[in-house]
Order: sequence, then structure tokens, then C-alpha cells
Amino acid sequence: MNKLKVISLLLLIFIGTGCSSVKTTSSQEKEAKAISKFLVDFEKAVISHDSKELLKLIDRNYLDEQCYGFLNGNTEQFINELFCGNLTNEDKFQCLAFSQIDKLELVKQERQDDYYTVVYKVSANGAEINADWVIVVNTVKGKIICGLEGPRG
Repeated sequence: MNKLKVISLLLLIFIGTGCSSVKTTSSQEKEAKAISKFLVDFEKAVISHDSKELLKLIDRNYLDEQCYGFLNGNTEQFINELFCGNLTNEDKFQCLAFSQIDKLELVKQERQDDYYTVVYKVSANGAEINADWVIVVNTVKGKIICGLEGPRG
């Protein structure tokens, strides 16, 4: 009888552990899908020069602090300054005009502790930069919310 209780207990532990790893994988898969959709939406907004859609994709706290705080609501300057980075063909820092961007290519995507970093190759008028951004990931009422920020560090 004691042996049966021990076996039952071990089975419960084994089943419980299996279920928790399925939940982890499932939440990781949901997060990966959310990030992929976010990046597609981001790329569409940039290539179509849709500043309203782009602003919807910016992390709310970052937007409030950087655009509405430091830049006093100058959204054009805020958006243009998102597209700054080192030129790919020389060691020079340059900003590209949002309205002139004609190509966007994901170079690197990496998961950090509680956010992602992405690097894009961005082209406009023959110039090409590597732009670095952070994507903040939050879960609100069971829904994964992503928001773009400038580089950290």
C-alpha cells in the first residue's frame, strides 16, 4: 500500500512537471509569434512611411518620455532620430529621413532578459545604416504587447 502511494506521488510529480514545460513552451511560442507579427507591422509602417502606425508601435513610456517630454511633441524629429546609426560602408554615424527610407532588412534579433534587441539594415537615397532598437515585451490581461524603443546602453 505504501508503495502504491509513492508511485502515485511520483506520477503526479512527473505529470505536473510535464505540464509546466508545455506551458512554458506554449508561452514562448506565443511570444515568438507576437514578436514576428510586431516586426512585420513595423516593417510595413516604415516602408509605407506611415508615421501614425509607427507611433502606435512605439513603447508608450518611451514615447511619452522621449517624444512628448524631451522633444516637446515634435513627432517628426522623434521618428527621424529613430533611424540613426553607423553607415555600413564606412565608420560614420548618420541619420536617415523617415520619408526617404526605401529598404529595411532584419540583420539580427536576440532575446535578452525581458526584452529583445534587433538590428536592421536601413537604406535611403543610396545610404545604408545599421539601426539598433529594443523591443519591450509585456503581458497585459493575457495579451502580449510589444513596443519599440531606441537602443539601450
